[in-house]
Amino acid sequence: MKSKAFFSTLLICLLVLAAVLAINILAGKFRARIDLTQDRAHTLSAGTRSMLSKLGTPTQVRLYVSTGDASMPPFLKSYVQRVEDLLAEMSQASSGKLEVIRLSPTPDSDAEDSARMDGIEPHPLPDGSGLYLGLSASMLDQKVALPFLAPDRERLLEYDIARAIARVSATERPKLGIMSPLRVLGQPMSLMMPSGDGPKPWVLVEELQRDFDVREVPMTSPEIPSDLDVLLVIHPREITAAAQYSLDQFVLRGGRLVAFLDPYCIFDGGTSGSPTSSTLSLLLPAWGLEFPQNTVLADLDFEGKLRDGRAPALLDLTPLAMNRNDVLTSGLDSILMAFAGTYSIKPDKISTSEVLIHSSEMSQLVQPSVARTSPDSIIRNFEPSKTQFPLAVRLTGNFSSAFPDGKPEGSAAKADHLKQSTSPSSVILVGDADMLHDQLSVTEVRGLYPGGKMFIPTNGNLVLAQSAVEQLAGDEDLIAVRSRAVLNRPFTVVTAMQAEAEQKFQSTIRDLEASLKEAQNRLASLQQKKEDGQRFLLSTEQQREIESFRAKESEVKKQLKETRRALRSEIDALETRLKWMNLAAVPLLVALVAIFYAILRRKSSSAR
Repeated sequence: MKSKAFFSTLLICLLVLAAVLAINILAGKFRARIDLTQDRAHTLSAGTRSMLSKLGTPTQVRLYVSTGDASMPPFLKSYVQRVEDLLAEMSQASSGKLEVIRLSPTPDSDAEDSARMDGIEPHPLPDGSGLYLGLSASMLDQKVALPFLAPDRERLLEYDIARAIARVSATERPKLGIMSPLRVLGQPMSLMMPSGDGPKPWVLVEELQRDFDVREVPMTSPEIPSDLDVLLVIHPREITAAAQYSLDQFVLRGGRLVAFLDPYCIFDGGTSGSPTSSTLSLLLPAWGLEFPQNTVLADLDFEGKLRDGRAPALLDLTPLAMNRNDVLTSGLDSILMAFAGTYSIKPDKISTSEVLIHSSEMSQLVQPSVARTSPDSIIRNFEPSKTQFPLAVRLTGNFSSAFPDGKPEGSAAKADHLKQSTSPSSVILVGDADMLHDQLSVTEVRGLYPGGKMFIPTNGNLVLAQSAVEQLAGDEDLIAVRSRAVLNRPFTVVTAMQAEAEQKFQSTIRDLEASLKEAQNRLASLQQKKEDGQRFLLSTEQQREIESFRAKESEVKKQLKETRRALRSEIDALETRLKWMNLAAVPLLVALVAIFYAILRRKSSSAR
């Protein structure tokens, strides 16, 4: 009887293990899985799926990854796996229209030649070795390369890949006009110094130039070019009535407008050197809006932090401030604004108005100068308004002209005057322009990759601006793709091992450099002792010195190589153990539960 019970228990365990293995095999074959991560990090966004479903022509993505490279850090290996999983998901969502090819470039290989033709070059790692980690998307004669899929940009990985696919499938790039008195586009080439020095374009502009045909529209332009798809206006201080008329007519013709206004722009000193303000004083009332220029918002629930203390007018906005029902802001998790202004809305003026970003009820309107110089006094005397002030709004529908009597004095517009919209249009308005400046939107990282530096988003500021432009340009599918979770689950043991090894490497490298410098000094000293007739000959002592140094250099390099190999072996062994533990944990747990259940049944049967 005991033998029968034992074999029954064993059979149950084997059946459970077989079922678990079968489920895993089938799930792997058909890529069926359940995403239980907190941020749905392994689930394609609706925008990506929609964009992929519209692919009418076969598209190819070639992923170039160095495989078998012993010097590849563990975090890059796991990152590469996530890139491959994402591409596999996208290929499946495209119903066969997207083909993913994985290539492993090695020296003098066809894959290396293909990578170079696609604009993918190896990127050096800290230990001096090279690494391929890039991709190229192509459709017919169109090709877009992502030379390096930086792990720091994993938050935007899905968007970057989806954008590359969208770009090769587009017949032409949308046209974007930028109007601003600030040098957001950098120094004009005509004023550039011979060395090329001068203000560089803001990172926002560089990002937009990747997707749009960007054109500068002067603040004094009598008319907005009719072929523009979207116009981006940034801090239009001292904008004239004629310029506002050109914006008015642009919107009435069906043009779409994104404007970042600011009651206290700290990155624009103007002619006086003090912060300036901007608004669209003639247009906003006609659109049912007010935007005070003499107050900024202080918010204790979303207050920022500075080195010297709290800053209630520096708004560190969380998802609680975002409209989670709007595709433009539903994916944002962080926005940083400085001395932002607020809007008030009269909805009877337009068809639809929607608040995209708002304050908390623990907010108050304060004087800009007080907010900047005396934040402590604001906190001490704070009186919450119990109002959620709009910080960003969208207006859609048919607009009426802010100039019912025709062109204002000074306007040189030649087109016929419009009093009403010829077609529905959209306008997005944000109450801060400082948020687009590099200092509030990105972090500069130097020395990690070729090119000297790169910029990493520190919040969703640029995401908001780019998404707003993309939405009004008509490409709504990409909007929901931008904000993605970053899978930062580091192995602390592996990280500690790497840090320890790097210290060893640096110590050895310093010793080698010291030996090199000592030998060079020794050779120089010997050179000074030579006679004039022996200036270009090596003495026996110098030859022995050179041979000794070369032998020492070879030995140190050998030690470095052996240390790296030993380190890699330890890390790979640790990774293997962790992987098997992760893979075996669930089946073992299920088996233990089955055994426990069988024992309970056995005891129950015995009791009977």
